[in-house]
Amino acid sequence: MPQVDPDLYGGDTRTRSFIRVDAGQSHCFNTRCPGFVLVRSDIPLDFVYEQTSKYGGPIYEVQLYIKRDLANGNWWLLIGDDFTPVGFWPKRIFSDLANSASYVEWGGKVYSSPGTSAPAMGSGHFLKRNTKYDAYFRNIQVFNDFGQNVDEFNTDTFNDIGLYDVADIKKAQSFGHLVLYGGPPQ
Repeated sequence: MPQVDPDLYGGDTRTRSFIRVDAGQSHCFNTRCPGFVLVRSDIPLDFVYEQTSKYGGPIYEVQLYIKRDLANGNWWLLIGDDFTPVGFWPKRIFSDLANSASYVEWGGKVYSSPGTSAPAMGSGHFLKRNTKYDAYFRNIQVFNDFGQNVDEFNTDTFNDIGLYDVADIKKAQSFGHLVLYGGPPQ
């Protein structure tokens, strides 16, 4: 996932990759606490995206996959169209995800300290329902306990009306299941 976090990176406002670990008592980014096992030293979890999409284009995409290993129950993070393994979350750190996931989330999240302005989300604009302008996830797929793709699944959308926007489009032509999200700074 991409993020901008000047507090975490000493004022650096470049877009970086990140993961968040929320398991048991562990709540942190990347490998700052036990939980995620990195298997590729050449792909650091907080690498800087040198090219980022611009409002109206050009558009750059990152392919991310999270998949449960049916043999041992570990949850793997894979990137790119060649499914390069980055690392995994061991089954043992999860109580609720030991055998399967009961829900999955897509979209954007923002945080601001109390008393400060809320930052932009996604492209920093309300939705135009167009991938040249909106931040998005596309070709979203969910697999069942047998590793089979589940084409139809129920989704709910949550947003702060007037602050941020989200659109869940189940069959968006060549984009498959598409989620668009964004909003301006407040």
